[in-house]
Amino acid sequence: MAMKVYEYGPAMSTNVARVLVCLEEVGAEYDVVPVDMTTSEHKSPAHVARNHFGQVPAFQDGDLIHYGEIATNNARSLLGLIQYY
Repeated sequence: MAMKVYEYGPAMSTNVARVLVCLEEVGAEYDVVPVDMTTSEHKSPAHVARNHFGQVPAFQDGDLIHYGEIATNNARSLLGLIQYY
Protein backbone atom coordinates (compact mmCIF):
# COMPACT_ATOMS: atom_id res chain seq x y z
CA MET A 1 0.00 0.00 0.00
CA ALA A 2 1.32 3.42 -0.95
CA MET A 3 2.08 6.02 1.66
CA LYS A 4 -0.33 8.96 1.85
CA VAL A 5 0.97 12.21 0.40
CA TYR A 6 0.40 15.57 2.13
CA GLU A 7 0.10 18.82 0.20
CA TYR A 8 0.46 21.90 2.41
CA GLY A 9 -1.14 25.10 1.16
CA PRO A 10 -4.43 26.66 0.14
CA ALA A 11 -6.11 24.62 -2.61
CA MET A 12 -6.95 27.83 -4.50
CA SER A 13 -3.25 28.62 -4.97
CA THR A 14 -2.11 28.01 -8.55
CA ASN A 15 1.14 26.48 -7.32
CA VAL A 16 -0.72 24.08 -5.05
CA ALA A 17 -3.16 23.30 -7.87
CA ARG A 18 -0.30 22.19 -10.15
CA VAL A 19 0.72 19.52 -7.69
CA LEU A 20 -2.90 18.51 -7.01
CA VAL A 21 -3.58 18.04 -10.72
CA CYS A 22 -0.60 15.68 -10.96
CA LEU A 23 -1.72 13.74 -7.90
CA GLU A 24 -5.26 13.45 -9.30
CA GLU A 25 -3.92 12.36 -12.68
CA VAL A 26 -2.10 9.39 -11.19
CA GLY A 27 -4.75 8.54 -8.60
CA ALA A 28 -2.42 9.04 -5.64
CA GLU A 29 -3.93 9.09 -2.17
CA TYR A 30 -3.35 12.52 -0.67
CA ASP A 31 -4.62 15.08 1.81
CA VAL A 32 -4.56 18.84 1.37
CA VAL A 33 -3.47 20.47 4.61
CA PRO A 34 -4.72 24.07 4.53
CA VAL A 35 -2.25 26.84 5.31
CA ASP A 36 -3.94 30.14 6.22
CA MET A 37 -2.03 32.83 4.38
CA THR A 38 -4.14 35.62 5.91
CA THR A 39 -2.79 34.84 9.39
CA SER A 40 0.77 34.29 8.10
CA GLU A 41 0.65 30.60 8.96
CA HIS A 42 3.07 30.05 6.08
CA LYS A 43 5.68 31.92 8.17
CA SER A 44 5.13 29.78 11.27
CA PRO A 45 8.03 27.63 12.53
CA ALA A 46 6.09 24.45 11.72
CA HIS A 47 5.58 25.44 8.08
CA VAL A 48 9.07 26.91 7.65
CA ALA A 49 10.38 23.50 8.71
CA ARG A 50 8.59 22.10 5.63
CA ASN A 51 9.31 24.99 3.26
CA HIS A 52 12.43 26.95 4.19
CA PHE A 53 11.23 29.93 2.12
CA GLY A 54 7.99 30.21 4.14
CA GLN A 55 5.89 29.82 1.00
CA VAL A 56 3.35 27.36 -0.37
CA PRO A 57 3.19 24.67 -1.42
CA ALA A 58 5.09 22.06 0.46
CA PHE A 59 4.59 18.51 -0.73
CA GLN A 60 5.41 15.65 1.64
CA ASP A 61 5.66 11.93 0.93
CA GLY A 62 6.96 10.18 4.03
CA ASP A 63 10.29 11.76 4.92
CA LEU A 64 10.68 13.36 1.48
CA ILE A 65 9.59 17.02 1.27
CA HIS A 66 9.49 19.11 -1.91
CA TYR A 67 8.94 22.85 -1.93
CA GLY A 68 9.49 25.93 -4.08
CA GLU A 69 10.44 25.43 -7.71
CA ILE A 70 11.15 21.77 -7.12
CA ALA A 71 7.50 21.21 -6.19
CA THR A 72 5.77 23.40 -8.74
CA ASN A 73 7.74 25.05 -11.51
CA ASN A 74 10.13 22.35 -12.55
CA ALA A 75 8.38 20.32 -15.25
CA ARG A 76 10.87 17.50 -14.82
CA SER A 77 9.97 17.21 -11.13
CA LEU A 78 6.25 17.14 -11.88
CA LEU A 79 6.77 14.48 -14.56
CA GLY A 80 8.87 12.52 -12.08
CA LEU A 81 6.03 12.78 -9.58
CA ILE A 82 3.60 11.37 -12.13
CA GLN A 83 5.94 8.53 -13.05
CA TYR A 84 6.64 7.71 -9.38
CA TYR A 85 2.97 7.18 -8.59
